[in-house]
Amino acid sequence: MVAFLRKIGHNVNIISLKQHDAKSKGVEIVLKKRLFALLLTLALMFSLSAAVLAASVNDFTDVPQNIWYRDAVDYVVQRGYMVGASANRFNPDGGVTRAQICQVLYAMNDKPIAGTTPKFSDVSADAWYAAAINWCYIFGVISGYPDGTFHPSEYVTREQLCCILYQYSIKKGYCEEGAGANVVLAGFPDVNDISGWAYEGLAWCVMKGVISGSNKGLEPQKVANRAQIAAILRSYDQKVRFA
Repeated sequence: MVAFLRKIGHNVNIISLKQHDAKSKGVEIVLKKRLFALLLTLALMFSLSAAVLAASVNDFTDVPQNIWYRDAVDYVVQRGYMVGASANRFNPDGGVTRAQICQVLYAMNDKPIAGTTPKFSDVSADAWYAAAINWCYIFGVISGYPDGTFHPSEYVTREQLCCILYQYSIKKGYCEEGAGANVVLAGFPDVNDISGWAYEGLAWCVMKGVISGSNKGLEPQKVANRAQIAAILRSYDQKVRFA
């Protein structure tokens, strides 16, 4: 930016020096210097504003110092996978929608060009998540419903999240299709609550250490909250993507 502004100043200076009237030339040079100073100030202000908007976990008043998910929140925010619910709130207990999880995967892949032409009747081209949903659909990570809708505002359950990450891993070459088919989930009291279509994906995530249960079990039908998803994404990076 500074080099660009210097170039502008240089060009303006050349034009000024070509003026034949000494007085006019002096005025032009003064104006040029003032314009350069103004543009440089604006550039610095923009840079500082961008730095302020680059959130870290320290910006969030609802993420306590010693809470179990603090490091995970910092990890996903610093990498741009997730953003705060506001400038000073992460909303760790809030759910994550289908549109938002598509945006997460889209961000993890540096937001490649995907187009915004609607693939689903309930996803408009000007929606903030249109490109992310299109990319995830084209890549084969997530699909819509038989009636041609996507349900972008529908919250994602823990078993759905695991299946999305499993499918994403297959498409990226991190694992082979069927890698979770023979994994036996034993010792979880709610294993019978897992949907038949979700068993393989959830089993694979447990096997890889991406997700773990609690004394309540795996809670496959429960909506995954933002704190849990931050922790799962960090584990996924550590144990699958960059393992």
